[in-house]
Formats: sequence, C-alpha cells, structure tokens
Amino acid sequence: MTEPVIFPLMLIRTAGLPFAALQTNLPDWNGLQELEGAGQVQLKNAFEELQVFEQVRITDPSDSVQKEVMNLRRKVLKMRLPEAKSPIRCSPLFQDQRPDLYQQISAWNVALENLEQLKVQQNDQYQVATLQQATSLQQFAQTEWLQRALLFSSHALLQQLPAFALQKLDHLDKKDRQVLLSIWQYQSRGAAKTAPLSRFTTLECHRWESEPMPVFFTETKAIATPNVAFLPVFYEVLLQFPVFYTALKLQLNPSLQRQDGQFGFLYFDGARESFQQVPENDVLNWLVPQLQAHGTEMLFPMLKQLLLGQIEASEPDIEAYILELIDVGLLEWELPEKGLTASWCSNLYQFLGFLPTEAPIVEAAHLLTWMRTAARTLAFLSVEEARAAQEACLDQLSAYFTRYGVPMPPIPAEQVFFEDVSFSVENTVPPAAIASLATAVHHQWQASAEHTVTGMRAQLQVFGKKCLSAGTQMPFLDFCKAFMQDPTAQDAPETPVRMPAYSGKIGMMLQPFLDNGQWRAVINGLYPGGGKMYARWLHLFSNSLREQLEPWMDATNAYPFPWHDWNNANFQPLTSTRALRTPDARRNAANGLILNALWVRHAEHGEIVLWDAQQNKRVHLIDLGLEAPSVKPPVFQLMWYLGTPYVSVAALSPQGTAWVQVQPACFYRARIEAGPLVLFRASWHLEAAWCAQFSEQKNADFFFAFRKACASLDIPTQFFAHINQEKPQFFDQDNPFSMLQLEKWMRQHPASLWITEMLPLPAQAGDSVTELVLEIG
Repeated sequence: MTEPVIFPLMLIRTAGLPFAALQTNLPDWNGLQELEGAGQVQLKNAFEELQVFEQVRITDPSDSVQKEVMNLRRKVLKMRLPEAKSPIRCSPLFQDQRPDLYQQISAWNVALENLEQLKVQQNDQYQVATLQQATSLQQFAQTEWLQRALLFSSHALLQQLPAFALQKLDHLDKKDRQVLLSIWQYQSRGAAKTAPLSRFTTLECHRWESEPMPVFFTETKAIATPNVAFLPVFYEVLLQFPVFYTALKLQLNPSLQRQDGQFGFLYFDGARESFQQVPENDVLNWLVPQLQAHGTEMLFPMLKQLLLGQIEASEPDIEAYILELIDVGLLEWELPEKGLTASWCSNLYQFLGFLPTEAPIVEAAHLLTWMRTAARTLAFLSVEEARAAQEACLDQLSAYFTRYGVPMPPIPAEQVFFEDVSFSVENTVPPAAIASLATAVHHQWQASAEHTVTGMRAQLQVFGKKCLSAGTQMPFLDFCKAFMQDPTAQDAPETPVRMPAYSGKIGMMLQPFLDNGQWRAVINGLYPGGGKMYARWLHLFSNSLREQLEPWMDATNAYPFPWHDWNNANFQPLTSTRALRTPDARRNAANGLILNALWVRHAEHGEIVLWDAQQNKRVHLIDLGLEAPSVKPPVFQLMWYLGTPYVSVAALSPQGTAWVQVQPACFYRARIEAGPLVLFRASWHLEAAWCAQFSEQKNADFFFAFRKACASLDIPTQFFAHINQEKPQFFDQDNPFSMLQLEKWMRQHPASLWITEMLPLPAQAGDSVTELVLEIG
C-alpha cells in the first residue's frame, strides 16, 4: 500500500471546559445498588422459606393455631403479586405454639424492613446529592465563562442568573429545577462535546510534525462576527433603489440554453427553484450574444445604454424591461458580497462607500458600521453591556428593515452575532502517533477498491445506467429533468450499489486515546479533503495558514460546491481559482465552469459521474456536509450526490454494522474496530416499549430504576443519547441533574432511545475532550 501525504497543519478542537467541571463529590451509587441487590436476594430467600406454609397440614380448621396457619397461607399466596409485598402480622399465641413457622415470618419481615430502610437511605442520599449538585451549578452560574457563553446562546437564562445566585436551594421548586437543568445542559455541552460553538468549544492550529508543536496564537481570542443571515435581507432592501442596483453588474443565467425557439434555464433565487422558458424575440436574440461577447456580464448602466441604442423605447421602459428579465431569471445580479467570509459586513460597507449618499445607502452603511463596531467591542464589554449592545443592534436592524417594507428575519438577539474562540492548548499526542493513526486511516481506506452506497446515490446510479450506455453522456440539466419526471426513478433499488472508492484527499476527525500504553483513535468523521475545514476558521488564524492552505486546496482539482444557505457555519473563503457557476451561485471565478458545460457521463469504469464537457474530464465537488443534502433544492441535491465523493466511516467497516437483540425491545451493536482505529462505538437501540417502563417514574424512582435497567444491558455510566433526529447529548448516570434531564427528555419524546458509549473516557484522553482534524492525500 502507498503511504499518504499528510497536510502539515492540524486543527485541535477542544471542549471549552475541563471534564472535571462535571465531576462533584457524589455518593457511591454502585455500592448502594449492590446493597439493594443483596437485600433483594435476602427477601427472595425469605419468600422461598415462606412456602413451608403450603406443606403444613390442617386437620382441625376450628383450632385457633391452625386457623392462623390458614390465614397466613392466604397472605403468602397473595404475596406472589409484586404490589402485595408487605409485612406479615400474626398473634403472640402463634409465636409460642409454632416457633418453627414464626421464624420464617420473622425472616421475611426483617428482610422487607431492611430493604425498605435501604430504599429510604437511597432516597436520602439522592436528595443530598441533588442539593449538593444544585449548589455546584449555582456557583457555576456565576462564572464569567458561562455568562459570556450565554450571550450567544440564551439571554433568557442569562437574565435569570443574578436572582438565581441569591436563591436558597434548601427546597427546589419547579422553576428552580428548570433553571438548574438549563445550566446543567450548558455545562455538559461545554465539557463533553467538540463541535465548535462559541466558547463551548475552542480551536487551535498546530504544525503537527514539530515537537514541541508551535501554535498560531498564544492566548484566548474571541472573535464575534455579524450573522450573515442579515446579508440577503440587506440586499432585499437595497435592490429596491436605483442608486444601488445601477452600480451592479448583470450576468446571463449560467444555465441559459437556446433550443426550439425558446430560451430555457434553471431559475433559482436561493429558495425557489424551477425550469423556465422564455420565447425567442428580436431583442433577446440580439442581447444574449452581446452579453456573451462581454464575458456574460455587464454593468447595469452599460446594458441600459446598449438597449437604448437598439430599441425605440424610453429609458424607464428599458430599465423596467431589464428588471423583468431579472425577475424571470434570465439575467442575474452580480452581488458585491457573497457572504462566505467573516468580513462580509466590512466588504459591503466598503462597496456602499463609493455610492451616492442617498438615505437607504447612508442608513445601511451606518447600520453596518454599528454591527462591525459592536462585533469588535463585545469581548471588551461587561456581560450586561454586551447583552444590551446585542439587543440594541437587533432593534436597529428591525427598524431599518421595517422602514423599507422588508420582513425582519426571525433571529433572536443572541444570534445577531456569532462567536468563534481560539485558545492555546498543548497537544499531548506525539507526532509519530499522529502520523501512525493517519496512515492507518489511509491504509484502511485503500483496503477496499469499492464501496457500497444506498439511498439517493444508489438511485441516481441505477437511473443513470438506464439512460446512458457506457461511455456516453448527456447535459446535467436534461438528466435532472428526466430523473424528476420519471415516477419510478426515485424508488430505492432493492440492493445497494457498489462504486469505486474515492482516491482523492480525505479529511478526518480523530479522538486519540491511550489504551494499555498504545495510541489509538476513534474516527468521529471522514469527509472529502481539500482544506475546507481549515478555511472555515481562517479569520481566527494568521496569514501563514492561508499561504499553506491555498496550494493544498488547488491541488485537489475539485470545485467547491456552488451554493449554501446564508449561515456563518458556511464561511468558506475562496482559496481556489475554480468555481462552478450556477444560478444564484455564492462563488464566481474567472475560469468558472458554467452549468451549461456540466454533463452526466456513464464513465468507463461503470460509475455515473459529473463531467466537464469543455475539458473532457470528471468533475468532483467538495463540500463539508454541514447542511444535509435533503435541505438543498432538488437540482442542487442531484448535483451534490453525483459530484460529492462518497467518503464515510461506514466505508471503512469490514464487518458491517449488525444489531443483535439482547432483551425484549433492546438491541445492541458491539464496538467495531480495525487495528488501532475505532470505527463505531458500542451502541444500544432501546425501543419505545422498553422506554415505557419509566413513564410513571420520576426523580429518585427514575434515577435508580434507569440505572438498574442500564446495568442489566452493560450500558456505561457516561454515554451520549438521542431520540429521533435530535442531536446527541451527554448523560451521566451518577449525576442526578443529568438523569433529571434524561427523564424530562424521554417524557417529552416518547420514542426509541439511541445510546452510544462515551469513548475515549476522560481518563484515557487527558483533562479535556479533544478532537484532531487532519487531512491526507
């Protein structure tokens, strides 16, 4: 097998809190449960001894002692019902005359009383632990870390904290529990997960092969960025006014085709998608070649002057005609800022600075300045001042959009800005171990020449082979129309489809840990490489990262996926010269591939692929997959599945992911490993019928019953769980508030529960939960 080239830089994603933040002095629950188990055994043995009453012969029912035996026999028979377990009372006369039977009764009563006392002890310990944990959470609520994190998460909770800090916790009412549960959720989020979100997870960048590894920054750096979801709303206001839109360029729809007396194209405005047709006419037959001669784009005033020289019409009519062509989608605005970088606010402000000082322009520039200033100063304001600045900025935005008749997007004050946080951390994994683990992933990927795909990928492969013989091709948009109009095309194939394994760059997210002195790693995810994960965080790092990233990205020979929703998570600075030009594309490049030149080909190796008809080569698209393909418009979905390489941890598994039933309504999948790599953590699928046993239990009853049920399934103390499509959350069976959260969660969502072991455990991986991001080629 070949050895990989490992990109020299590595991202380190570290939980914002040390895991010790979740660990308080809690009782020995296992010891208490072992005592309860012993008590249950004692009770069972005592009950078995009571069966002696069935063997006692009754010769004279009128005799008082034998009559007592008959009554006791009835009680014993009744105690076969679980709810009928209760002490047995008998007369003093019976104790004197039948001490042999009385001994069995006494043993039962003692065992029952011991068990009841143990349950009282458990409940007392639970109450003490709950108050102890509540006190710890109340103290945590006063930390600046949490309060600054809540600035970007929950103002409602943030504003409750000052009063809650003074609250006496000797008795917790419903409101107190709700506040404490919310605090626990944020605390556990900050200590147990590595998906970057404000200061809940921090980032660092290392040159991994150096030891000690140099860092790109040496202190905490929090950068607030205005929410890019406001950018399209700004455009909705500004495009109402000639002072703005006459300064823009216009371009032909990159999907425009001329056929059978019609101009056909794909219309897409970021939300709605449709195939449109406009009949040919003398004006369009002249206009389209003019734009093509200018590289398909032209400034609005220049286009207007060209039309004025060609058509006998007034200037307002010409302008209205151009705007009509934009409305139907034949022409598109070339907007000055695409919203793919953290500097979108500054870039738009700079563009507006060259325009005449009319009211909507001046007001927009003022508002953008307000947002930029607030973003830069939030980290230096007090928590209350920062919250007030967020609220004021939201009020200003709302007033501006309302003034110009544009609906305010449903964005709360805590999401007016998003925060990215970098923090200098020491990497504890030796360079040799990092290289070894990355190489192990590479070899495991190479071990399979083909991978199995299902779902939409498989459907498109099956449909494409029906439409195209080997070596033939058809325009991508024609393929899309045929697929979407065929009622049988989207029926999932009965068997999965085998496809050649992707041979390009691969990115990986690893959680290394020491196991018996050997470095191993859980693979949290794989994705098509090319540096996009690094590019997402360019605004946090120095220019040296960009200098090393650009050649790595260019070497992929892949096109960035052309469209994403307006979201800060999609920041992808253009570090490549390639772009696929599509309607409403978020990217442009001088050598962009227009959608009309994109075809679908039945490649010689049997795979249905995207094809560049101009350069006669395959087209790969690179996307991090932060948005599910299903949320994209239909044509973009098909483009994603055909062009984005299949790169998945599932493709590494040599044994599949078989589930085994271990109890009624309970299924288990063992940990799947390959050499030093953990491909899948151990998991449990607990169906709704299993979860229903806890539906009437609350607080301490739920706490101990759930722990007991988990012990019977060997579910570890600490785990992640999710219901339906909810994101997994961290839970700790030792922590009363964690179990209160799970109890509430299960009650609100009475459905199957999916549990996954926590691996690595903090004892295996250091003080904080950490994930390494690497790329190989």
